[in-house]
Amino acid sequence: MGYRSEVFIKVDLKHKDELNQILKENNLLDCFETTNDKNYYYAYGSWLKFYEEYRDVDALINFIEDDEEEDSKAMLAIGEDNAITYWGAYSQIDLWAVCDIDSDYFPIQELR
Repeated sequence: MGYRSEVFIKVDLKHKDELNQILKENNLLDCFETTNDKNYYYAYGSWLKFYEEYRDVDALINFIEDDEEEDSKAMLAIGEDNAITYWGAYSQIDLWAVCDIDSDYFPIQELR
């Protein structure tokens, strides 16, 4: 993970209050923009120092991974180095990062 990260959280609406409480307890509420649709609650934070050994990050990871239903919470972080880390039920609730390869940067012709 890079020095700073973009963090995306997607949880079933029934977990909205609990997620907001964890964000509030860890002084992260102002770091995330939030919205919801009829099924899910979303939180997005940009330019965050997001290291797993940080207490606030550990609290978020524990919340995401403590999913008895195993299909209602997910989180991903994209670092400055473009490393992507997933937690929780990302495949079950469709939380994915899509990356494009810049063909001008990637020398396709040299591989043939």
